Amino acid sequence: MLERGVLFTVFDQKQGLSIPIFYSGALNQEEANHVARRSQMTLTMMSSADLETAEAILPFSGLGKLGFILLFQIRQTNPEGVCVASLFYLVPQEQQVFLYNKVPFLKFKAEDLANKIKQKFVYTGQISFPKDLAQVLSEWQVSEKEATAEIQIIEKRVILSEKKEGGSVEFFLSQVKKNEDRVLGALFRGHPVFVTGQSDILVDLMVHSLDMVVPHVNLRKVSYTKEIIDPVYADIIGISQDLVKNYPNEVLVNIEKKQIKNGQPCSYSKKLIKQLRKNPGNIDTIVKESTEKLLRVVGMLVEAFSHSEDEKDSKLNEIQSTYDRDIIEVAAEIGAQRNPLIREVLLQQVSARFLDWMEGL
Repeated sequence: MLERGVLFTVFDQKQGLSIPIFYSGALNQEEANHVARRSQMTLTMMSSADLETAEAILPFSGLGKLGFILLFQIRQTNPEGVCVASLFYLVPQEQQVFLYNKVPFLKFKAEDLANKIKQKFVYTGQISFPKDLAQVLSEWQVSEKEATAEIQIIEKRVILSEKKEGGSVEFFLSQVKKNEDRVLGALFRGHPVFVTGQSDILVDLMVHSLDMVVPHVNLRKVSYTKEIIDPVYADIIGISQDLVKNYPNEVLVNIEKKQIKNGQPCSYSKKLIKQLRKNPGNIDTIVKESTEKLLRVVGMLVEAFSHSEDEKDSKLNEIQSTYDRDIIEVAAEIGAQRNPLIREVLLQQVSARFLDWMEGL
């Protein structure tokens, strides 16, 4: 079982701070206080519409940890104002790929726990928590087996494939020779990709091959279907050739024609694919290291917005001077997807900043 910490906090408007109500696992009192204080910054970015419920992934580099956070409203004895609570699931920084990959399960489980808390807990201004809820939170664990089974339950609308074997990055690279970057770019940006061809076996193989190039996301995959599917329900969808006309604007990988249609160029993906082609015997290592680096930049971008304005600018300048614009652009997209609380400000401020930077080169 992975090392993890669980934390429940309440933002006390009267005192103007977040208070740790419960913590367990690999967290002590000092660390719980640190997480609670730093997470307050997210509340300043929330609109009134966000206050009902919102989730994000936040880095806590000072502790060497990364956490999934769910914010939600709870009842309180003081009828004035809104009482906002936070549920955290924290893991060591080196487990960031696992955490990002399990977001669908974490969100599903956190919402279930939040509902139990809202039913039984009323904030009185005192640090007290029902023992039965404390027991439930202390047992909150995420494993590969549990997450896979739960995600299959969550996504009932389509028949998703969780097959692990059969795909390979080499197969993807062998089947297309042009515009490969648009496929990976779409997946990095959270856009759906369709795969088609005469052979359902080869289509299935391509679906799972693409999955292996983007390991930081638990992609929802449909191996092959002859029925129209709304792309909102899946990330990579294998379809019969008869269905292609129904998706004229989506990114499409055609195995028969060895062709990729639609999509936007992605400089980061071009560099990654070039590196994979140049080192065919080292593909697994390249994918692993590039993913870890990408998520590291994501964490740095998101963390910058938990500081004051001056500190934020300083940290963004540091990122700009350390990493090239290609990886920053993709990292900003991923950060925005996983952090709805700061989606607009992240895309607007980071994109505008680096657009200015690029024009100055």
